Amino acid sequence: KKEDKVLRIKAVESPDFQIQKTAEFLRGELQYPLQLDEDINLSFLIGSERIVVRVSPFTHPSGLHWNLVVLLPESDFMGPIHQSTYQTILICLIVLLLAIFIQLRTARWISRPIVNLSQQVGHITDFKFNNSFDVDSSIQEVLTISRSLENMQAGLQSFNRYVPSSL
Repeated sequence: KKEDKVLRIKAVESPDFQIQKTAEFLRGELQYPLQLDEDINLSFLIGSERIVVRVSPFTHPSGLHWNLVVLLPESDFMGPIHQSTYQTILICLIVLLLAIFIQLRTARWISRPIVNLSQQVGHITDFKFNNSFDVDSSIQEVLTISRSLENMQAGLQSFNRYVPSSL
């Protein structure tokens, strides 16, 4: 405003950098004067930032024919989407690491009694019969193997009393 008068300035002379660059882009892309019947959607880069532009015709019954230009940096509406994607990937990685940790603990919980039983079997093959097959496991199959190995050890111990171990 100058002395209560509204001054029109050209978009290419605007103090706003994005408006200047958008006006320059539109001059290069569209034929002037613009006679639009429908909206036009365009996009271009200012540096590394993508700008989305929509040009819409506006006609007033008084005979006014304008073209309305709306510009929006893509980061304004894609920023939250990219942030959400980043957070989702981060959460997935945390859940994956947690699942791997739980699986390793579960595998160790299952395999520890089996490893202990296999060590006890190694002692039986050396005819050392003072083994205890007390296994701390809630897995029924492991407990069954433990009882079977105890019975086998007792049988071999009885057999060893009557037959020399050198045979």
